[in-house]
Amino acid sequence: MARNERHVVKNSRNGWDIKKPHAWRPCGHAQTKAEAIRLAREICRKEKAECIIHSEDGKFEVYDSYGRCLDASRYIKTSPFKGFVNWMSHLFKSIMHSSRFRQ
Repeated sequence: MARNERHVVKNSRNGWDIKKPHAWRPCGHAQTKAEAIRLAREICRKEKAECIIHSEDGKFEVYDSYGRCLDASRYIKTSPFKGFVNWMSHLFKSIMHSSRFRQ
């Protein structure tokens, strides 16, 4: 199942683009990053999509979900580090749970 998401990425010439994954053309463009984020979040709210914001060098920066996503921990608007901590805590709990029943 393809996920409904939009990415805010730096345009190679000028400004910022809002793109679907693997799309050739952007579905939106803005001169400033703040304006692009506002526009992307507005689109994502209407389409119940996920908004993924990248830094100028293309690295993942922020994830916002305005719809249904596969991982329940991603419903929380979070920074990448907090998402990683949530993922690690779920992993640790599952390991501890499975090892408890082996004894």
